[in-house]
Amino acid sequence: MSTIRPGLTVIVPTYRRPFEFDRCLRALEGQSLAPTGVLITCRENDAETLEYLAGRDRPFPDARVVICEEPGVIFALNLAFNAVETEYFAITDDDSVPYPDWLEKIAARFREFPDATGVGGRDHVFETDLNMWLEGAASEVGKVAWNGSSVGNHHIGVGPARYVDLLKGVNMAFRTAEFGDARLDARLRGKGAQYGWELQLCLLLKQRGKKLVYDPAILVDHVIGARPMSEHRSLFNVSQVYDESFNRFLVMYEFLGTRPFGWFRQLVYTAFNALRGTRRYPGFAVFVYLLASGRRDAFLQWKTILSSISAAMRTARQR
Repeated sequence: MSTIRPGLTVIVPTYRRPFEFDRCLRALEGQSLAPTGVLITCRENDAETLEYLAGRDRPFPDARVVICEEPGVIFALNLAFNAVETEYFAITDDDSVPYPDWLEKIAARFREFPDATGVGGRDHVFETDLNMWLEGAASEVGKVAWNGSSVGNHHIGVGPARYVDLLKGVNMAFRTAEFGDARLDARLRGKGAQYGWELQLCLLLKQRGKKLVYDPAILVDHVIGARPMSEHRSLFNVSQVYDESFNRFLVMYEFLGTRPFGWFRQLVYTAFNALRGTRRYPGFAVFVYLLASGRRDAFLQWKTILSSISAAMRTARQR
């Protein structure tokens, strides 16, 4: 990062969603605390976005645009991190609609928690496929247990601002100096919105002794935009599930290895994933259950997960 000056930059990665992107920029234009600048990442082959950015009536005509030669949010965000010049920076998605006081509340939480490197909040999710808002109330948000199990719930968090282990990518901000040279891991798989990048970034900061704060009053509406079928997380797709499982396992496995009794934590985490797992990432026990339930792709799903775990462990050993 270059010389730091006062202010707060907003980073918005975008790809072929000009309608949603325009809606996001107009919400940023209406902030009670105006951003110092907007930093947009865009692929060089994204004709729709480039055409939109060429328009004269769009919000933030002076926004800096970072052209990405490689696909994926990891490559895009790492370029954006290198380009940040202000004291703080925030990240949101192109399909989000930040509330008018979003940046004002982020700045207030940084003042309230002077030891916090990162601050984030709630994304009120609208599932386009289901045509409904996801509602709920959870007091436990963004936590990682000793054995590698984790809790998200950022979209339904309630209660006061508090320290957490994890923030969500659509609604997070950082102190630039404290963030330092933290970067996303290029070993994570996927070509689009690579699953697990927030997990890797937050755990890297936690490993370095940094603190993160979640405040559900820091709000964005998150109207889930259209994804390519290969990235659709409600469907079983071999390559997508493989990449998700690989990223998730690699990040957590390596993080656990840095904690006290790391070898034991890694053993427990590996055993759980291989022997039990979850419906999305089945181990042997869940595979048997899915098979007995008549799930036709149960064996393929189980084989995919085992293969991804094996590959992630080989990758971890090579580091």
